[in-house]
Amino acid sequence: MRPRSTAVFLFLSQLGCGGAQLILQQPITDQCEGAGLHGCDDLTAGVLLYVDGRQQEGIGKIEQGVAANMEAPEKLKRFAEGIKALKQVPGAGQYVAQIEPILDILTRAADDAGKRKVAQNAEDSDDDDSGDAASHPSAASRARPSQKTSRPTAGVIVAVPGDTDQCNALGRTRAVMPSRETICVAVLTSIRELTDVQISPACPHDVIVLAGDPELPTWFLYAPASTGLSVHGANYPLLESQALVVALQRRDADRAWNEVGCAVAWSGVSRTRR
Repeated sequence: MRPRSTAVFLFLSQLGCGGAQLILQQPITDQCEGAGLHGCDDLTAGVLLYVDGRQQEGIGKIEQGVAANMEAPEKLKRFAEGIKALKQVPGAGQYVAQIEPILDILTRAADDAGKRKVAQNAEDSDDDDSGDAASHPSAASRARPSQKTSRPTAGVIVAVPGDTDQCNALGRTRAVMPSRETICVAVLTSIRELTDVQISPACPHDVIVLAGDPELPTWFLYAPASTGLSVHGANYPLLESQALVVALQRRDADRAWNEVGCAVAWSGVSRTRR
């Protein structure tokens, strides 16, 4: 077996070698290497950071590891299944339950990569069938932008009555929220990275901006009532099937959900194939 990575040992020393790290680190590394993945240091560190309560850092590491393996969707799936199986390891089950969002990221990334691979193979097959470009002008003129082509996307989310649902924001995370009336509004976007968020301090409600399941998001941003929020140049990831969600928690029953001060302005970038 390959010697353990120095980078992972350094990472563990930074975390203080807690129980979760001691139990999970080697099994996760073994699953990653057994699946034949690249970037196992990032993938292992990402899972351990997430379990340690540093979710955003952990997701960032996982995204780096996933990016290094987008040509191998079947290996990513094998790794996700291997992590699920770790609940059979003595002492690991309680931690595996905490990292469901990580498993979701891996599984969805594998599905997305698999679809792109099938589409790419189909396009390559079309090119093979097209023959000489001089005989088939459409083949010569067909544009094929890079998978990394980015285009900015932006919008404003307003909690209009009738378009919202009662929700239990962060209800399955370790974050403790006050017991107040909470609503959520979800928007499907084409962005894959949220870069900017602006919330006015005039909003009388607590505001949470999050990705995916409101109860167990992959990440969230919190703005207490009357404080506002200004984020610029960030790179919060959204998977293809994830919605961008705004949750409002009422502080004053006499104030409307859709006050202009509670409008959430956002922008991001989309990396898509056209």
